[in-house]
Amino acid sequence: MRRPPRRRDEPLFSKALMIWSLFPGLMVFGVLASVLSWPGTAACRKPIRQPFEVIDVRQ
Repeated sequence: MRRPPRRRDEPLFSKALMIWSLFPGLMVFGVLASVLSWPGTAACRKPIRQPFEVIDVRQ
């Protein structure tokens, strides 16, 4: 180990890192919300009543 271990009172993640890590999450949320709310997409045409209704197990 080249550097000493962190102090016990030091946080694992800095506030700057926590704020910076929110950026990709908000970007993904924005893209997903845009796609799902876009008129004419499969998500708007037929609402899914049950979680596994998308998977058709009948043959």
